[in-house]
Amino acid sequence: MGHAPVLRTILQSMEVTNRLFSQQVIEEKQIAKLDSVYTEDAAILPPDSPIIRGRENIKQFWSNVIRQGGLIDAPLTTVEADVVGEAAYEVGTAELTFQSQGSTSQISVKYIPVWKQEADGSWKWHRIDDVFSLIPTRSAPSGCLDSSAAPAAGKAPC
Repeated sequence: MGHAPVLRTILQSMEVTNRLFSQQVIEEKQIAKLDSVYTEDAAILPPDSPIIRGRENIKQFWSNVIRQGGLIDAPLTTVEADVVGEAAYEVGTAELTFQSQGSTSQISVKYIPVWKQEADGSWKWHRIDDVFSLIPTRSAPSGCLDSSAAPAAGKAPC
């Protein structure tokens, strides 16, 4: 089987899983549906936080973001995807909508999940890099960081 048919199958799985996450987990607050999204030994890397390992811990994370943080909408958009060996990766964007005390706010984020095929043939999120990695609202000159970011080697705040 060539690369293109495998990628088409994975893209279809990505679309179904991403829709399930957005609609059933976020909008309908069905945290248990994360069993269909993440592998058992998945890990996520939220910003300014330690790595969160294991599906049960990830479920607690999302439960807190939804219930305490007020996340009410998170449509996901796949920008690119490819197969690498036994895994697949996706680069995507999302518009996260939060509600607090009757008002809503929205942030644009990017994410990179590594997808892993389970024994039953389903594809699930296995590792996710930079959950809530903000998309800048303005272009920073090369070599600069957003002014709210901590300086890094070779980079200066603008």
